[in-house]
Order: sequence, then structure tokens, then C-alpha cells
Amino acid sequence: MERSRELMDNVELKKEQYRKLNVELAKMEQNLQRLNTNVKETLEQAPAFREMGTYHASLFMAIQQASKPKDTPR
Repeated sequence: MERSRELMDNVELKKEQYRKLNVELAKMEQNLQRLNTNVKETLEQAPAFREMGTYHASLFMAIQQASKPKDTPR
């Protein structure tokens, strides 16, 4: 009788562990879907960020040239 009780306890324990594992796997799947969405958005935005960096560098160079005193050789 004691042995069958231990087996039942083990079965219940395994059921609970599988339930928790299933919950964690569902969370992980949601996180992977969110990551996939974020990666796709980043890939779409990357060219715009590169272009913005080019504009920023161009403005910085123009301001640097414009702010030099007139008698300083360029």
C-alpha cells in the first residue's frame, strides 16, 4: 500500500512539473515571437539609422567649417 502511495505521489509530482514546464515553454514561445518581431523592425529601420548618421556627420562637418575664423587656412 505504501509503495502505491509513493507511485501516486510521483505521478502527481510529474504532472505538476510538466504543467509548470508547459507554462514556461509558452512564455518562452511568446518571448521568441516578440524577439522575431523586434528583429524584423530593426532590419527595416537600419537603413534609416545609417542615413541619419550620414546627415549628422555632414551637419557636423559643415558646422565645423562654418565656425572656423576667416583668416585660418582650411
